[in-house]
Amino acid sequence: MLQNTVITSPHLQDIAAEGGVLGSILLDRSVTKVVVDILPAAEAFTRPEHQTLYRILTDLAGPNQAWDLVLIADGLKQHKALKTIGGVDYLVKLAEAVPTAANAAYYARIVRDKYLLRQMAEFGTTLANSAALGSLPGVLLDMETQFRDISARYRSLIGPGEILSMRPVSEYTSKPIDWLWPGRFPLGMLSLIAGIQGHGKSFLMCYMAAVASQGYAWPDRGNPCAPMEVAILSDEESVSYALRPRLEACGADLSKVFVLDGLTLADGTPAPFDISTRLSLLDDFLEAHPNCRLMFFDSLAGFLGHCDPNDNAAVRRTLGPLSELAERRGVAMVGILHLNKKPDLASVHRISGATAFTAVARAVWLVMRDEDAIGNASRLLLPVKCNYADTTGLRYRIVDGAVAFETEPVAFGADSVLAGKHKPDEDDSKSAVDIAADWLRTQLENQPPKMARDILDAAEAEGFSARTINRARIQLGIEIRKVGFKGAYVWSWKDSSVQEPESVFP
Repeated sequence: MLQNTVITSPHLQDIAAEGGVLGSILLDRSVTKVVVDILPAAEAFTRPEHQTLYRILTDLAGPNQAWDLVLIADGLKQHKALKTIGGVDYLVKLAEAVPTAANAAYYARIVRDKYLLRQMAEFGTTLANSAALGSLPGVLLDMETQFRDISARYRSLIGPGEILSMRPVSEYTSKPIDWLWPGRFPLGMLSLIAGIQGHGKSFLMCYMAAVASQGYAWPDRGNPCAPMEVAILSDEESVSYALRPRLEACGADLSKVFVLDGLTLADGTPAPFDISTRLSLLDDFLEAHPNCRLMFFDSLAGFLGHCDPNDNAAVRRTLGPLSELAERRGVAMVGILHLNKKPDLASVHRISGATAFTAVARAVWLVMRDEDAIGNASRLLLPVKCNYADTTGLRYRIVDGAVAFETEPVAFGADSVLAGKHKPDEDDSKSAVDIAADWLRTQLENQPPKMARDILDAAEAEGFSARTINRARIQLGIEIRKVGFKGAYVWSWKDSSVQEPESVFP
């Protein structure tokens, strides 16, 4: 009677949490170790079928074991327990009731605490029975013995994982940051690239993949990096129509660049891949490819599974294990995201979705069109956040599908560009104007007039923005005039008798 009363008390059990533990293991076998550390004994579950399922699941979940409901059901059949636990339908019900395996430890602690409360309730009832029937010395001795037993059981279940540990900093060793792209994208951490759709984020991704796979030097660094493998998980770009042509244009070693080709279950059924439930599969890939040091998610929000990208807590729970995997494997994880439509916010809050994205990431970069450049080929790569480096932005151009960076840093930041306040005053970029003026002098001094379009195209090829080259023209007093009634404009060396026209560009 006592046992039944204890188990059925609503305060001493949580069937939903028990289902959460089992459903999480069914979704992702990698959480089994975390759960077992909290719940070493199946007796912590109240339902016998849950105890049986937990014992068998923890036995089946080996490190290299293939894992899906079909294989699990087959394992339960071999243990002659499939019918006992409620059949395949009950397995499906458990798995579908859990949105993500990231909460497995949370569910396990609830089950553990309810188990310990049941043990204490039994202890109290047993003690009351002893007091009613025995002598005081015997009752005290029995109480002390049972209390020591339940206290030891409690400590063994709580374990060292829930003991708050504080250590002096002197016991820690300082570690340098390992960089993929020095000062910009760290290894072993999560970084983000964000921008408006169509502004060149995937081109930058393909460029970085090319540099990493070939061991080229980064544009602002003279020394080449070590060649490495690269993984691209994309739900936005076609491999044949977009990724491969862009990778080829950037000069990537295609044999070192791997793309997600899909996820197929053991029964041949295709399924979407997401990091919230199948992160262990990425771990398996990195185990098989130790030279893979760079991994892209395009877009990161597309691989969150059931995680709500606008829920800060949910995003943190999902990205936390990904960051841990990046650190353990020494891989630069780079997620690509879009911007929201809130122009009044600072750049760190313009990333679409929860603020947890930028909080968890150690480096965040903005990609934008350079509105001051001639044409639409020039882009800006600007720092939004970089925890471990004081860095600047860069400018790059997209020409015939390839990416070409300028080596000179950009003097303004992401907030200025998004607010439209990055255009410098006269003194802000005097050196750039002087350099542009020197270049214009070589093009026009003691030379015949040249077509304006030819000058502007040549200036862009040299990396000068339209604004800079125009200011250099004014500084030198270069004349602009139209040839013929409907003719083109030409630029010619300064003539003091010619008044400066108001119109600058044809």
